[in-house]
Amino acid sequence: YAHTITIRDVTAPVCDLLSSTATAECDQSNAPTPPEVACADDKAGSTTVNHSADVTVNSDCKTTYVFTWDTVDNCGNSADGSQTLIVTDTTPPTITMTNGEENGSFTQEVGSGEFTWPIVTCADACGECTVEMTPLVTPSCSGTSQETRTYFATDACGHASAPISFTLIVTDKSAPVITGVPDDKTVECDSAIGDDASDLAYGAAATATGATGSV
Repeated sequence: YAHTITIRDVTAPVCDLLSSTATAECDQSNAPTPPEVACADDKAGSTTVNHSADVTVNSDCKTTYVFTWDTVDNCGNSADGSQTLIVTDTTPPTITMTNGEENGSFTQEVGSGEFTWPIVTCADACGECTVEMTPLVTPSCSGTSQETRTYFATDACGHASAPISFTLIVTDKSAPVITGVPDDKTVECDSAIGDDASDLAYGAAATATGATGSV
């Protein structure tokens, strides 16, 4: 009498991270890599994992990576799976001002030369960005005027940075200058003043000019 018992391994290996989805913020300095996957078989022990395929889909400021792998144990039982990594851009760009204090100002006298505005740049972790500027000029009759330039940065996904600004204040504190004043003239008491052309020119020669124009 004989009794035969056949033991077969029909159980597939068990792997971690199978069919999972993760979300991350984009960062060009850290490109996504296939995750580490460990598979084990309750009969044959550890198995070898084969990384089989990657798929990348870009759309609407979102990049989707699909990492696929499979494994087979010594008895031919197999397992496969994938991980989906969704990389999004939800962070606005940063904006930086050099050669000037953010939201600061500078005051200069009119006529003292051309003013050099601060340099404004931006940076974005996911791609390119653009700096936009809006000027606002406020004239005044009191001898002072100012121009405020407001800057903000936007990226390709429509995210905008907080605005920063810089104001140039132009003042006029200089008194006007009188030019063309003729020399003193002495005449006899019985002489008429203003009867000839030279006397008429004498009385109309002086003019006054200020830093912002004629006075």
